[in-house]
Amino acid sequence: MEAIDIQKKKIRKFIREEKLKLPEDERFKRSVDILQQLENHPRFQQSELILIFWSMKDEVHTHSFLEKWHRKKKLLLPCVEGQHLKLRLYQGLESMKAGDFFGIPEPTGPEFLNYHEIELGIIPGVAFDKQQNRMGRGKAYYDQLLPGLSAYLIGICFSFQYLDKVPTDIHDVKMHEIVCG
Repeated sequence: MEAIDIQKKKIRKFIREEKLKLPEDERFKRSVDILQQLENHPRFQQSELILIFWSMKDEVHTHSFLEKWHRKKKLLLPCVEGQHLKLRLYQGLESMKAGDFFGIPEPTGPEFLNYHEIELGIIPGVAFDKQQNRMGRGKAYYDQLLPGLSAYLIGICFSFQYLDKVPTDIHDVKMHEIVCG
């Protein structure tokens, strides 16, 4: 195992332990703070077509945010198909189906292919650093998706996920900004 893989494994373990310490009510409170920062961000306010994500239990909670904004902006969610992410428009809870990946619900409907039209990407990660690097869960889904975007990328996370430095590989795409709380 390479040194970078060992470092990533240690960081993932540390973050997983920190997430377990965070009570659910505190996770929701911090999520509201993070998403309010996003709502006030000029990039969010100016963007009409936004890539975001349906949060897993241990991530910044995006479900109510999606419900709040999907009628005012076009929100795209990634859907796992094999080893890749496909993007689909979120059109409310009624348009979701059970996903194959970690049980994350996914929108139904046609695949969105015009990546160049996406103005803003709100991106999850296991950890981010002060140089705007992102470290994911290790499946490389976002590593494949992000190079195809020209959108402004904002990583969102809890404060303990924002580190001084995360190990990076040549294929890693930097965020333009990190919002944490």
